[in-house]
Amino acid sequence: MRLGLNNVFYALLLLFLPHIAQCQSDDSIFFAKINLSHSHINDENKPQSVWQTRSHGSRLGLKSQKVVTEELSFFYHFGWKVDMTGRADKKVKSRDQYVGIKGNWGSFLIGRKNTSLKVSQNKVDLFNSLDGDIKHAFTGDQRLNNTAHYISPAYFGRLQFNMMASAKKNNSHSSAQPSSIAFTYLDQGLFLGLANDINIAGIDNTRLTLQYSLQAMQLGMLWQKSTENYHTSSGYMVSFSYRFEDHKFKVQFAASDTLSKGRELFSLGWDHKLAEATTLYFFYTSRTENAHKKSKHSLG
Repeated sequence: MRLGLNNVFYALLLLFLPHIAQCQSDDSIFFAKINLSHSHINDENKPQSVWQTRSHGSRLGLKSQKVVTEELSFFYHFGWKVDMTGRADKKVKSRDQYVGIKGNWGSFLIGRKNTSLKVSQNKVDLFNSLDGDIKHAFTGDQRLNNTAHYISPAYFGRLQFNMMASAKKNNSHSSAQPSSIAFTYLDQGLFLGLANDINIAGIDNTRLTLQYSLQAMQLGMLWQKSTENYHTSSGYMVSFSYRFEDHKFKVQFAASDTLSKGRELFSLGWDHKLAEATTLYFFYTSRTENAHKKSKHSLG
């Protein structure tokens, strides 16, 4: 399987190499996001609380889509995570990096990309990349190398499915081919997602996501069951936001036994939009664990 995916990748790359060069010369899009906070962290495992300037998922990259024929287009996306406050030798890491083709039948791509399950959460996590990120409560936050993805068109303008297969082998009890599949439904302000991971990093996950937006309000809910080495755990998350003019007020709570017994995350936040691409934000997150009687508080 590994050899097969690599062959497909190189075939696509050679086939569309002239189009990549043309995209680079006329219609490539450079993108960047800088996300920094100055945070006060109080961790019971540390002798004293500290103030830290931290980078939260800052990134940059290049992407483009080029029409090849009336029914076929080629696209690529190359992104990197940039830690603007970390050590010099760990500042840059790979994010989504893939090439693909798109038609009225959907999209096929190959490379490095988020799993279908991870993408299926939509925007329900209001504290993504911060201390309240749901990855601190659930497994499934995976971006894998050497993967092939198929993304269907939106049937009836609402229903879509996303499939992923990986050639990466895991050191787990399961011999199943690592794969991920998700079904999503979007109708006006309602979003539904149902996704399943099979043997991704040795873990099987099932995730159900619901998000509903009504005028200035957004309500989100997520439930997940995970199985690793025959041990099953579950958890849930709820989020709520309210937008008023240039302000957005957020609250989120997650509880799960997956990463640690009795882990709970509670977050409050406020976003203030200063300009089209600039936002000032404040957040507070409390993380507690019943199993180890530990807690951690972050304010940024």
